[in-house]
Amino acid sequence: MTLTEAQTTKPATDALTDLVDTARARAARERNTIGGSARRAADLDEIALTLDRARTRLVEDGIEYLDAAWAFVDAGRKQIATTYGATSLLNLVRNETAGKRRRG
Repeated sequence: MTLTEAQTTKPATDALTDLVDTARARAARERNTIGGSARRAADLDEIALTLDRARTRLVEDGIEYLDAAWAFVDAGRKQIATTYGATSLLNLVRNETAGKRRRG
């Protein structure tokens, strides 16, 4: 990856890192809080793992994966913000990228 590519992908990498950290922190809070939900903690762990994989792929593939990485950022934000609703992270990414294909 060139310096220019690294600079171009850095904002998405940073956003994914922040979301991974957020999901992991919320999962830990769910596990350690009286009345917390083990299922929500497991869901958040899965979200963190999926976002971490997207971040790794962005680092490996660079600009070619940038649009997909931003779709994961958008989907991850929605998934975490809606308190781990029934829609899976991958379905949100698919919906996000399908909408961009239709508009583009």
